[in-house]
Amino acid sequence: MVIKQLMKTLLTLFVLLFSSSVVADESSPITLTIWELIGIFLFIGLYFLPCYIASHRNHHQTKTIFLLNLFLGWTGIGFLGLIFYASLSKVEKLD
Repeated sequence: MVIKQLMKTLLTLFVLLFSSSVVADESSPITLTIWELIGIFLFIGLYFLPCYIASHRNHHQTKTIFLLNLFLGWTGIGFLGLIFYASLSKVEKLD
């Protein structure tokens, strides 16, 4: 639950950070189109995919996976390793 709240907070901070630069003003040095913003949000969502998998599967090391993903997720091997590790937890079926 803490990880989900932290991810929401990071996304909110990201939106607030770039909301002032998304003005359609040509004189501004940093302007982003809506497609660039969608691409950035999609990238962030995919970047934290191992954390989402671990949280959804109630992995016992969700915080560790989040921290490793935050710092090592940019490497391809780290990202794939974390997806594999996040998928290792057993999910109990509810009947």
